[in-house]
Amino acid sequence: LRSVMLKEMHEKKSGLCQNSANGDLEIEMIFKLSEEELDSKISSVRVVPELDKISGPAKIVLFPGIEGFATVFENLTKVLGRAVALQYPADGRTTTVSKIVKSLAPVVEKLLTKDEPFTIVGYSFGVLIAAEIVNILESKGYAGTLICIDGAPLFSKTIMKNLNEESELFVQNSLIYQLLSCCIPLGELAKNKVDIFKCQTWEERVNLAIESVKKNAPLKADYLGL
Repeated sequence: LRSVMLKEMHEKKSGLCQNSANGDLEIEMIFKLSEEELDSKISSVRVVPELDKISGPAKIVLFPGIEGFATVFENLTKVLGRAVALQYPADGRTTTVSKIVKSLAPVVEKLLTKDEPFTIVGYSFGVLIAAEIVNILESKGYAGTLICIDGAPLFSKTIMKNLNEESELFVQNSLIYQLLSCCIPLGELAKNKVDIFKCQTWEERVNLAIESVKKNAPLKADYLGL
């Protein structure tokens, strides 16, 4: 999926999406996995599915990527025995890895037992969180296995090599352009393309993107975090 996304980034940079500049299409979600706007207001850690006393302690704990929504793993938890996924709190206070870990660690500890080994799975950004959680658990006498999915820089480096692009400027511009394509009408996106690629600094690009989202995204500003 990430390979496909980066390929699209490269195509958009090359101007291959000009025929979609009529503004007829509007994408009303920031990410495909962002679920409903209401989900973003959850201020505490959410466990999917919720465990009861009958099912016993969890054996597998899954950590999602940067979108933070546990529902991405919902189908997986149904086929795995005693598996749960965690949804990161979105209260505006957990803005760093250390703060997210601090909010999740006690929840994970309550889900597990020292009587049997755990399996913790981290995907993408979730690998950072999962690794820190495992470190805390091991210091308290828990034992288990950490599985990391797409959490190493090697994958990104390989993609960059395949794209024949080593420029940090290209990566920044393409990333912002791709993100904007997910949350504003494509017609507006085409209008902003030239300005985005003219920006000289990361701050300029981010500020331009924020203003564009504020004007065009069909979501509330507090949901967008702007």
